[in-house]
Amino acid sequence: MRDPPFAFGESLGHTTVAYSTLALREQDVPIDGTIHATVRLTNTGDRPALETVQAFVRTEILPGESADFDIEIPASRCSLVGADNQRVVEPGEFELRVGTSSRHRHHLTARFRAIDMHATNS
Repeated sequence: MRDPPFAFGESLGHTTVAYSTLALREQDVPIDGTIHATVRLTNTGDRPALETVQAFVRTEILPGESADFDIEIPASRCSLVGADNQRVVEPGEFELRVGTSSRHRHHLTARFRAIDMHATNS
């Protein structure tokens, strides 16, 4: 499979932004909860950058500056459609991927577990 010339998120901007230090607030996330993460962005170019972080926050970063950004994603975004044709978040392992484009090589990855806080241990 060939890579497209430009992936989603890649632009022909006039500066570059580096993503680093992706951290989750908690490793276990209730299936009806929210994933909380922080990522650091650094403008490594010599012009101001207007960057959209994970399609949630758009911000300007001046040359040479770094800023931390909070990301909040409902666990319901990890849902699938079950046999009963209803959306459900199944407990299990997931990855949060953050990067400058949709290319996997540009991603930072943090793993978390979706847990069912209402399940009983019998």
